[in-house]
Amino acid sequence: MATRTTKFTVTTFTVEGRGAFPFDMLRYDCCWPKTDDDVHALHYNEGRSALGLRTVTLVTEHDNKPTLGRWNSYGWNVTSTETRKS
Repeated sequence: MATRTTKFTVTTFTVEGRGAFPFDMLRYDCCWPKTDDDVHALHYNEGRSALGLRTVTLVTEHDNKPTLGRWNSYGWNVTSTETRKS
């Protein structure tokens, strides 16, 4: 019996921003936080400075790249992207 190997692409990217995280971007770019620390970074405590810059690393298994313009429209910037094919 032949074994079928499925190839897929994993893209890891980092975003930086202040204030409320644009949660709709998780759906839009089909991505999720890479680590538990990234999950916590999604939420900012309003008791702390809302001006504090936060960095979140996200992962997607799709061939699409993060949509830079849409991230920018929320005031967040994609600072790095790495794509790996498996």
